This record gives sequence, structure tokens and C-alpha cells, in this order.
Amino acid sequence: MVIANAGVMATPFGHTADGFETQFGTNHLGHFVLVNRIAALIRDGGRLINLSSAGHRYANVDLDDPNFERTPYDPMLAYGRSKTANILLAVAFDKRHRDSGVRAVAVHPGGIQTEMGPYQDPSRTKKMIDQINQQRAAQGKGPFQWKTIPQGAQLQCGRLSLLLLTRSAANTARTAT
Repeated sequence: MVIANAGVMATPFGHTADGFETQFGTNHLGHFVLVNRIAALIRDGGRLINLSSAGHRYANVDLDDPNFERTPYDPMLAYGRSKTANILLAVAFDKRHRDSGVRAVAVHPGGIQTEMGPYQDPSRTKKMIDQINQQRAAQGKGPFQWKTIPQGAQLQCGRLSLLLLTRSAANTARTAT
């Protein structure tokens, strides 16, 4: 099992050592290169779990301007592009490798209070949470609550356990037929 979980969020405009916009380079291209270099090592029944975010809703991937050379830089737009790319990587990887028994998913771990967003403007965070709470209220749900780091890890482990159980059930069904 491979878990692609490196990430940065809402960073000031900058570039990786290879010249890519920081968030796209860190959050997506790093995963892309690693996963594709080790793909042949993932055995039948293996899994790729690519951590993404609900932040993918901020933007589609813009392959015509991935480094914000023509688009005014916005930290959350850049974050959204990178998280959408995470999802697309999982979908494409799954399509290419499922016939060999290797599956891929992208998961959103939830709103976890980490040190991932030190550059995030507190007023922007408040506005985002207010919007989430309006949506939740319209759905009859209670207000948004941050998860602690242990809660976030527990959620991820629970999802991984479900994937492993699904794998085990598939192997059992395959053996029984």
C-alpha cells in the first residue's frame, strides 16, 4: 500500500527547486513522480491512497498555466488546482492498473487542525467556515468542527481498513470461484 500524503497549503507565491509553482509541485507533482516510479513494485491487490482535500472545489487544473505565469496568483486557487490534480491522478492510476489488481483512490481526510496552513489568512478561514456552516445548516446538520490530528489519523486508518477489507473480500470471492 502506498499513501501519498505530502502537502502544503495556501503558501505565498514561490517555486520548487525544479521551477514549479510550490503547491502544484509539492502536492501533486511530487506524488505523481513517486507513484509512477514505484508503480511496477505495487503487487496484485495493492492500493494507492492519494490524500486530497475538499479544497479541490476551488479550482480545476490549468495545464496551460500551471505556474501562474499568466494568471494572478491566489493561494487557495493554487491549492485547489493541486488537490484536483491529486484526484485526477488517483482516477487515472486506478484506470491504468485495475486489471492487474491494483486500485487507487483519493480521499479527503476532513478539516484537521494541523500546521499545514501557517500562511492562511484567518479572515479567509472564518469566511470559509461560515460558508460551510451555512451549507450544513441547510442540510439540517450541526456546525463544522475541526478534527484533532489523532482524529484525522483515525479517520484515515478507518478508510484504509475499509479498503483492505474490500480487498480481502475480493480475494475471498476470487478464491471461491
